[in-house]
Amino acid sequence: MPLSDALPSSAQQVLSGYNESSADLSGGLARIWETVCETLTAHVPESLRLAGTLLLIVLLIALVHSVGFGSGTLLRMTGVVAIVGLCTDALTGSFALGAETLTELHSFSGALLAALAAAMASTGGVTSGTALYAGSAFFLNLLLRLVTDLLLPLVYAYLSAAAAGAALGNDTLKRVADLLKWFISTALKLLSTAFVAYLSITGIVSGSADSSAVKAVKLAVSTAVPVVGSIISDASETVLVTAGLVKNGVGIFGLLAAIAICAIPFARIGLRYLTLKLAAALAGVVDTQNVTKAIDALSTAMGMVLAMTAVALLLTVFSCVCALRMVGP
Repeated sequence: MPLSDALPSSAQQVLSGYNESSADLSGGLARIWETVCETLTAHVPESLRLAGTLLLIVLLIALVHSVGFGSGTLLRMTGVVAIVGLCTDALTGSFALGAETLTELHSFSGALLAALAAAMASTGGVTSGTALYAGSAFFLNLLLRLVTDLLLPLVYAYLSAAAAGAALGNDTLKRVADLLKWFISTALKLLSTAFVAYLSITGIVSGSADSSAVKAVKLAVSTAVPVVGSIISDASETVLVTAGLVKNGVGIFGLLAAIAICAIPFARIGLRYLTLKLAAALAGVVDTQNVTKAIDALSTAMGMVLAMTAVALLLTVFSCVCALRMVGP
């Protein structure tokens, strides 16, 4: 079965006309970027309306409190409930989108890794190909199981504890929320670190790229991706080196496909994440009842889902580029 047939419908639309024998890396990346820009443009008005409504809620709570109408606790609870209720659809939609993206990427990566392992075996790298295929498949499957069975439910638990703590002004609930946040972040970091360590131990990760380019990529990635940005940026040298070596048709298409699967979901979730961060920053100027803590909790939850998507892409892309380094140009 052609590798292009394993793509989900959304990615097929982005990479229409591309396949293993006619994939152009720069052209494909340009098309993906164009699609991302179109997606962001279409969703920016909705995000701005959400941010404006959140600011209005915080402002109304502050105004009501300033005229002495209603107790502080009641106003704070009202504001938190209104904020969480307003963001429920966006939050559940992002969670579902993140889980769907992980499932699609896991399904496609099975076909991609099998094709890359076969290419490595054909050049004499039977052992390396088997190690890369087995390790990558294991970590991707582990990530999918962790996210669907444990981490996403814990994100809901974190949000519930954080929102309740903000509404009631309860420090115990806040500490519970912080503990859940730490556990989720640590699990993602450990999984990412273990995967990169596995590639290093098997001798797959190595290379030397222009130092200024490496520094630029590390800075961009580490600040753009919540939770795991620093881990991804630390391995950016391998990606930069391999980008200059990629000439294998399956490898080029695999890279483009993995990015295409994640690009639109990542852009949509990232836009919502940034919207909530912006709203929290602006609302903090007029907030008198600590209602902004609920917006902070929502943005943190969104950032965790964004990090899960980033880790899945990390595993797939690094598996692909490492295989290409071993296959050779």
